[in-house]
Amino acid sequence: MSFSAATYRACSFQAPAFPFDLDLLAAVRARLATDRLGNNETADLVHLLRQWGPQAAAALPELYAVLPRFQYAATAITAVAAAGPQAERKQAGAALRAAAGSLMVAQAHHDLTGETDVLLDAVAKALAAGPREVAEAAQAAATLGVTAAGLLPALRAAVNEDAEPTTPQLDRDIAIATALWQIDGDAEEAVTILASVLDRTTGNQVWYRWTVVRAIRATALLGAAARPLIPRLEQLLADPEKAPAGALALLAITDPDVVNLGQLAEAALHSAETGADISGACEALQALSTTALSTHQRLRVAELAKQDQRIVSSGVANNIIREDERLRAILTAI
Repeated sequence: MSFSAATYRACSFQAPAFPFDLDLLAAVRARLATDRLGNNETADLVHLLRQWGPQAAAALPELYAVLPRFQYAATAITAVAAAGPQAERKQAGAALRAAAGSLMVAQAHHDLTGETDVLLDAVAKALAAGPREVAEAAQAAATLGVTAAGLLPALRAAVNEDAEPTTPQLDRDIAIATALWQIDGDAEEAVTILASVLDRTTGNQVWYRWTVVRAIRATALLGAAARPLIPRLEQLLADPEKAPAGALALLAITDPDVVNLGQLAEAALHSAETGADISGACEALQALSTTALSTHQRLRVAELAKQDQRIVSSGVANNIIREDERLRAILTAI
């Protein structure tokens, strides 16, 4: 089983499956030390230790032992050791450096130590190896900022705006555009690439739904430099699935004196009412604030917050309840 860097970042926001308990920690350690433990069970145990963080420091030896065959353990090592004493952090950093060879382990090493050499080397190797890891390599390069300037030629060479649009290719281009901006502030090149992504997905918005949303969110990072993309973003406000991301991007890049806050609020609210992107809509409405909403729009928000039917209708049962309550609280505050 393999885990991408994006996967482990997403997992970090989930509540632990079980509260921390010393007896349970001992049982997890004993189970991790079992020979021929399956990948699925290893993943579950490692992820639980990662969620427990510093409380699971006693399990670091087991995490070091499993790391060579299961690289996701690197993220748990970082989460557990980050707040520990200096000697513990140093030992964890050495273990990660010794096992570095993948982007995941290299990223975990950088997150723990702040050292850049291991991650720079891993990114360079990933970019040279072909397209499979380019998106993650670009994301890692972006976190290094100007330190990764030497990787710019390889990043630019990996862009393929003329390729038949596939989700992996489009995601690679989005990641590269973001990296180019964050490494050397090349807004013109980033805007050109993101415009190409949006153009290549035109007419097939359903298939590329989340790819388009990722491209829209990338434009927001560029701020005013992304204003050439405003017409494309305004068109997407009519699509309830893309509207919340579009509203956030337009709010970030449009001149405050000309931005139509009421239009953005209406697009986000319609997305929430149709159930297209409840979470994104709440994020957009929070960013817009109550002053952007008309009296009628505020009444519609209140109706959403108070309705009997859950506003979150899909997902794991317990998570549906938590997310529904979280979003209702946001809507109530608005």
